Amino acid sequence: MRPEANLRPADPAQAKRQRWLVLTAFALGALTLLFLLLAQPAIYLRLADGLRWRLGLPALAQIDYEQSLALAQKRGESQAGPCAVLLFGDSHLQGLPSSALGAELSNFAIAGEPAERLAQRIRAYASVQLARHIVLLSGANDLAAGRTAAQAAASMAEVLAQIPASTSLSLLGPPPSTQPARPALNAALQTLCTARPGCSFVSLEALGDGLGALSPELAAADGIHLSAAGYGRLAVLIRADLPKHAQCAH
Repeated sequence: MRPEANLRPADPAQAKRQRWLVLTAFALGALTLLFLLLAQPAIYLRLADGLRWRLGLPALAQIDYEQSLALAQKRGESQAGPCAVLLFGDSHLQGLPSSALGAELSNFAIAGEPAERLAQRIRAYASVQLARHIVLLSGANDLAAGRTAAQAAASMAEVLAQIPASTSLSLLGPPPSTQPARPALNAALQTLCTARPGCSFVSLEALGDGLGALSPELAAADGIHLSAAGYGRLAVLIRADLPKHAQCAH
């Protein structure tokens, strides 16, 4: 066979049918994927969250959780009276029982929220301007998201900037964990608190096992969060730091 025989143009009708087959297969595949995502939205969330994780963005489910809980908190915020102790932070504070501090308490902590987003959220709470005392515990989620200790501390500085200078506050250090940057964050927060009048730094090293992690008897099954005994110990540390005027008489 002569070489030029292989260079003969394909049948136009056949080429057109092949293009239509490819386009039809692509359209059917896209429709199938669309129906699958509509029927199983959890699959979409997993795919989207996987992409967002690679881009360094928070998971959609986490953002939705934070927004929904913040909205619920805002609906009841007006009930926080002038004697209230306000709690802002992450899961370590969110799980603290309201009766644990022996004071009028409004718990506005949100699990999974980093200090970076707390710095934006706290602006929307009018009760911050009236509270007797505020307890803060945040920053560990920033480290988990890949931010540096300096960046997490800078976000906490923004949080403190939203609180009136006349309001006393307890700034808790990050709980013991195996995060390499935790000691640096702990030191940065202590320095930040020392520079602010009315701020008392509360170290949580007493919750640790001496090796950097939470004590087994104070840790939940995941080794990261606090158990019931852990919350009891945390409450003791916070109560010891509450000024007397934070527990005013009615």
